[in-house]
Amino acid sequence: MKRFYFFLLSLLTVNLLSAQSKHIEKLLFEGKYQEAIPLLQKQIKKDTSSSSLYFSLAKSYENIDKNNLAIINYRKALQLQPNYPIALLNLSNCLFYSGNYKKVISNLKQLNNLTTNNYKGSLLLAKTYTTLGEYKEAIKIYNRLIKKDTTNANLYKLLGKTKSRAQDHVGATSAYLKSYQLNSYNLAVIIYLSQNFYDMSAYKQAISYINKGLKEYPNNTILLKKKAKCLMGLKWYSNAMLIYQDMAEHKQLNANGYKMLGVCHMQMHNYNKALDAFNKCGKSYDKDPMLNYYQGYCFLKNKQYNKAIEHINTALFYITSPSKSDMHLQLAKAYGMIREFAKSIEQYKKSYELNPKNDILYEIATTYEELDSNKQKALEYYSKYIQNATQKESKHYEYAKSRILHIKEKIHWEK
Repeated sequence: MKRFYFFLLSLLTVNLLSAQSKHIEKLLFEGKYQEAIPLLQKQIKKDTSSSSLYFSLAKSYENIDKNNLAIINYRKALQLQPNYPIALLNLSNCLFYSGNYKKVISNLKQLNNLTTNNYKGSLLLAKTYTTLGEYKEAIKIYNRLIKKDTTNANLYKLLGKTKSRAQDHVGATSAYLKSYQLNSYNLAVIIYLSQNFYDMSAYKQAISYINKGLKEYPNNTILLKKKAKCLMGLKWYSNAMLIYQDMAEHKQLNANGYKMLGVCHMQMHNYNKALDAFNKCGKSYDKDPMLNYYQGYCFLKNKQYNKAIEHINTALFYITSPSKSDMHLQLAKAYGMIREFAKSIEQYKKSYELNPKNDILYEIATTYEELDSNKQKALEYYSKYIQNATQKESKHYEYAKSRILHIKEKIHWEK
């Protein structure tokens, strides 16, 4: 009789565990991971030797973005079952998003030894190499995968992205074009392809693909902004301005968009409209060197010289690019307009140091002439300008020669 009761109890326990397992499977299938986790933890307390339970718990944690807990449980599953390919792959994925790239590579190499031609594992390995900047290794993997599946548009897209990051714009363009031929409806590919053409200054080619994309995705803001940038690259500012204005009317323009709209107005000499657009960029752009420079330039053209000086000085404080020379040049002109000639000369000299254009020597000479006590300096810079001049028939050249004679004569009579 006791044996019968023991058998009956065992049968009930098995049935209960089976019912719990089915309930957990149902929760996992329905994506109710938060509900499944405590039930899995209870089962693991009763059975610490089940790699599948640790795997299910790890997968649940992974799906609710708790990578650290997922990693712990995937490792426990692998300790119990070392040759567990899907656990190794999922662990590698969690490690990737945790930034442990070296361990990802080590695990995926182990995975390749267990299962040859693991597609997801190969993609993750290529992605990891790309993240580490080891583009050649990533490209090898993509090329190997493409040889086995020449009609996979996604592989060509990934290859294009990697080649683009490796600054191989020609190779990237070729890969993107192949992806586009296989699937012309992929918005991401159209965006990448047009961006790649833009990076190569092939603005017309970029626009042609953007227009194709706009037929499938009308009013797509990303494509419209890229089209406007390409139009600006072609110096078709009025066309670009129409796009930005339309987007502004539909409240689709962000701060950078208003900056670009302002540049279009500025290039078309609509300086007040440019300043209105620049002002809409907001406080986050107060330290943007180029925006301050554009504002300073517009103020200079509007003859608001003190405001021009303020903004260009702010631009110079934050700028680190080659544009700095031109900023010093415009600042020199602004100081000259308010007759602060010593400051103007100082800025001209800084501009010349960064970009030794001969015309700057001419500007320094004429500014020194404004300082009556510096005729000798004016003569020195006019002479340097004459020595370096290539266009001997220009108005500046003839004027410089006449001023040299005049200053020499004046110095002679003052002795």
